[in-house]
Amino acid sequence: MDTLMIDANNNQVTYQGLTTLRDVEFYKMGQLNNFKAALRFENSNLSSTAATKSTVEACVIHESVGWGVSVKYSQNIDLLKIDVFDVTQIGVSLDQNVNITADSVNVYGVRRRELALMDNIVDRESCFSVCAFTDDMPC
Repeated sequence: MDTLMIDANNNQVTYQGLTTLRDVEFYKMGQLNNFKAALRFENSNLSSTAATKSTVEACVIHESVGWGVSVKYSQNIDLLKIDVFDVTQIGVSLDQNVNITADSVNVYGVRRRELALMDNIVDRESCFSVCAFTDDMPC
């Protein structure tokens, strides 16, 4: 995960690290009616060596009021053996990424959002979404 901060002397300070999650249960997480998923990587830009890849393995994400997994503007992340179920609108979303591995990611039981939409507006819903939320950019 990357974070850019400004210190007391107005100098930019960048913090960089990686995430390793194994055998973790995400229960009733996420946020309703926005892009905040139960598990979210955004602007994570680690180098591509095996020692610096973020890994999420053998995890379960369920009963989220929002999306299950969102990976956006990131690189070098492995999603391995993940079960996502009973989440709202999107199971897994991948947008504008480089070198993302999704192996044995099972998504089922995605619910509709409870929204009052205007006529002719279709809410995007998907078990596994790739580049559906980056209309203004090529993917």
